[in-house]
Amino acid sequence: MPKTQERRLPGYAHFGIFFLAQIALAFVFQEPASLMRGFIRISFSSSVLITDYIAVGGLGAALFNAGVIGLVSLLSLRVARVELNGAAVAALFTICG
Repeated sequence: MPKTQERRLPGYAHFGIFFLAQIALAFVFQEPASLMRGFIRISFSSSVLITDYIAVGGLGAALFNAGVIGLVSLLSLRVARVELNGAAVAALFTICG
């Protein structure tokens, strides 16, 4: 009987690279000074459930925000030694928007 192959989710490094790519891509869409102003606006906005961060700070700032939040959340999971299973990945992407 052939062994069934176990499907593995990407590890912490894969998700870290994904979130770093979001941050790098943010600088393609917005110049750094405008990006930081937009990021600060997003950070201090009231953030009700349906807030459109692209409208608040711009596309680059929204990507930068998602990347930073993703890295912080990923670090929190790593420090807590959480196994990256389906629930952890779903929570990670829910937090990032």
